[in-house]
Formats: sequence, structure tokens, C-alpha cells
Amino acid sequence: MMNIAILDVPVLFEAGRPNSSVVLSYWAKMYEHGTRLYPSISVTVGLLYFYALLHSKGGSRLKSSSNRQSWKVYLIAAVATLTMIPWTLLVMMPTNQSLMAARESVVNSGVAEASWEVIESLVVDWQRLHFIRSLFPLAGSLIGMLGDF
Repeated sequence: MMNIAILDVPVLFEAGRPNSSVVLSYWAKMYEHGTRLYPSISVTVGLLYFYALLHSKGGSRLKSSSNRQSWKVYLIAAVATLTMIPWTLLVMMPTNQSLMAARESVVNSGVAEASWEVIESLVVDWQRLHFIRSLFPLAGSLIGMLGDF
């Protein structure tokens, strides 16, 4: 997930600068693919952590003192992973909507209503927000590994 912020957006700027319509078109494709893929992955991984939580809480692993608290670790891992969803809806959505509106202006009129500088600024903001969003499932993975130790 982090590859989008680290690799894809810089390549997008290399390929599209200073053509706003190219940058917006590629961003829209990344957004569409991400919208279909990442929420389901986040929910699936979160559910797996909840499964691990229930298994560790009610299973034979409770006999070990080191595993007695592992359910808390899995709960924290699930919450960390799923936090990317409210982050997207509450923090990233204004930037997403601005970029989608700019993309719509290109589709409807053939040119972006916003200047290159505005488009570039929006994509850079989105890149930063996406990088931060990518840290939530990464943190969930690292925390989830602690549940087995």
C-alpha cells in the first residue's frame, strides 16, 4: 500500500508534469483501484485479528502466562489496521473530493479548471495523507506479531 506514496506518485509526476489532465487521469485510476481493493483487505485483516483474539482468549493458549494477555494485542492490532477507514473518510475525503472535482472538469471540458500548481499541491497532499494512512495497517501487522510472542 505504501508503494503508491513512495513509487507511484513520483512516477506520475514524472510522466504527467505539467499536464494536469494526465496527472488527474492516472490519479483517478489509482483511486478507483484502491477504493475497490484496500477497504476489503483492511476489513479482512481486521477480522483475522478478531479471530486470533477470540482464539487466544478462549483457547488452550490461556494456560500459558505469556499468552494470557495476547487477546489485547490482537485487539490493538485490529483497531490499528481498521483505523485506515475512518482516516480515509474523515481526513482524506476533502482532498479526494477536490481531486475528483478537478478530474470531472477535465472529463467535461477537456481542460482542468484548476492550475497546475493547485493540482500538484492537491496530489502532494494526497500522497502525504496516503503515506500516513499506510502506516495504520503496517502498525497493525507489527503489533499483531507481538501476539504470538
